Amino acid sequence: MKNVGEAFSYQFKEQGWVGTFLLGSLFVILCMFVVTIPFLIGYMIWNTRAVMEKNKELMPKWKNLGAMYMEGLKFFGASLGWGAPILIVIILMIVMGVLLAVYANEEVAIIFTLMMLIMNGFIMIYSIIIAFVAPVLYIKVASKEPYRNLYHLGEIWAFIKNNIGNIIIVLLLGWAAGLIVNVGMLVFFIGLFPAAFYVGTIMSYLYGELYLESKGK
Repeated sequence: MKNVGEAFSYQFKEQGWVGTFLLGSLFVILCMFVVTIPFLIGYMIWNTRAVMEKNKELMPKWKNLGAMYMEGLKFFGASLGWGAPILIVIILMIVMGVLLAVYANEEVAIIFTLMMLIMNGFIMIYSIIIAFVAPVLYIKVASKEPYRNLYHLGEIWAFIKNNIGNIIIVLLLGWAAGLIVNVGMLVFFIGLFPAAFYVGTIMSYLYGELYLESKGK
């Protein structure tokens, strides 16, 4: 991928980046209320779209918050189907744990333990799959494709297959960027919030670059 280094530095070249980071950090804090999470999702989508369109300013300003929130909320709702399998398995594990506590005996414990191991294995494998799928979903929404396209498995698989190398690079850089949050926590707890927002802008840029690479732009 080209311009990978820019993912970590473009933010500080934007006019008024300090204010953008302060508001971004505030929205990260507000995520504890859950209902505000779509603001950050919407921001990431707009950020990715700006990179895809090669806009002069890549980081959106915190304006048109209603539209930003609705886009994030729609994406969140439309993509819930991808998270449903993990949610179902977690609920099953909780139910099994309750049943084991109520009907405790050696045979049941052995069966439930094996089932728990299988379910944990499923969650781990499915989480890896989702890690590869997530960039494609963001790209589709940032491209203003219909939300039903989030479940066009053939298109998603084709994109992943044709861009597997670049997607792995994005995932590895995302993992490295995640360390920034840990550093933010170690330096000052308050540093966690701008660090988390910074990581979001890194991932947004990488998703946009992934799209451009897939189109040979």
